[in-house]
Amino acid sequence: MSDSKAGKISWFRTVRARLLAIALLPMLVVMPLFLGVVGLNWSNRFDKLLIAKVNGDLTIAHQYLEGILERSGERVQALGVSAEFEQVLAKNDPKAIADYLERQRARLGLDFLYYVTRDGKLISSPEFRTGMDAMKWPVVRRALAGMNATEIDIFQAEDLAGISGDLAKQARIKLVPTKAAVPTDRTAETRGMVVHTASPVKIGNRQAALVGGLLLNRNLAFIDTINDLVYPPASLPEGSR
Repeated sequence: MSDSKAGKISWFRTVRARLLAIALLPMLVVMPLFLGVVGLNWSNRFDKLLIAKVNGDLTIAHQYLEGILERSGERVQALGVSAEFEQVLAKNDPKAIADYLERQRARLGLDFLYYVTRDGKLISSPEFRTGMDAMKWPVVRRALAGMNATEIDIFQAEDLAGISGDLAKQARIKLVPTKAAVPTDRTAETRGMVVHTASPVKIGNRQAALVGGLLLNRNLAFIDTINDLVYPPASLPEGSR
């Protein structure tokens, strides 16, 4: 055996080498475990923080949506029992009623507003392109039974097109393939999510309903307000929006 090899072997057998091994081995074993535990704990805490943030954002959005439902219902209810509306109905003039509904629809910021009687006669703003079966909607049936009702209803493409071609176009959203999305053959979402509110109207012995709706699909005012509530100014890095 050469002197150099003998020197190396003898060095590993020295007390200094053994003490160095005793000092370093725990570090080499414990440090990776420590870093792994710290990294896992940090990742779990970060996930919980993100979940809490998302829950908070969803709560804000939900509260705003509830506010829209409440305000829409209150405004249509107030209009339905107003003396002015009662006077317009008393004239029994369909054109005068339609003109009044058009003005009120614009004032309330609704996409449609109509007056329907129990026998299905309907006067609307805007003037519907095709006849609508108003009785199929639960909110309308409840209003005709004397109860106020406000819900979010899903309108099919033909329902929206029957009200207005512009509403049908606004509701259409191109579907983009994304991970974890439900498989579908559709290329676009054509249904509309509508804040649908109805209030009972009674003129003499006649029972009717005043019905209003607001389409939420691509409603920029609705989207921008939620965006501003969830992400107020300076809450996001510059250029991230």
